[in-house]
Amino acid sequence: MRTPLLFTASLLLLAGCASNGSMPQAQSDNGLEMHVDDRPPRQTSKIDPVYPPAAREEGVTGTVTVEFVISATGTVSSARAIASPDARLSEAAVSAVLQWRFAPALKAGRPVESRMRQTIAFGLN
Repeated sequence: MRTPLLFTASLLLLAGCASNGSMPQAQSDNGLEMHVDDRPPRQTSKIDPVYPPAAREEGVTGTVTVEFVISATGTVSSARAIASPDARLSEAAVSAVLQWRFAPALKAGRPVESRMRQTIAFGLN
């Protein structure tokens, strides 16, 4: 009895696509409608930040939060530190993030610009 139900559900899904020409929709955990071809950006290349020598010598540590925009081509088009214990750490973190590469976010199967935040830790070893 499982086969007819699965077959019927598949036909209904196909009929829904054929009737309005759009792709099927899914419901996310938070109740927002998402297209089945939606996808967040995926990092493909990461450059680690260079610890500023003067900050290291002074024992400056902490985390920098960087907010950045990923273009529809997967490059980081802009980045800025939104929280940091030291301007030198901010500069190092932003410089690294600007070199990162991504598979861009997809909306309805098409690449789109997206915004992300990343926390980068600087610690003495």
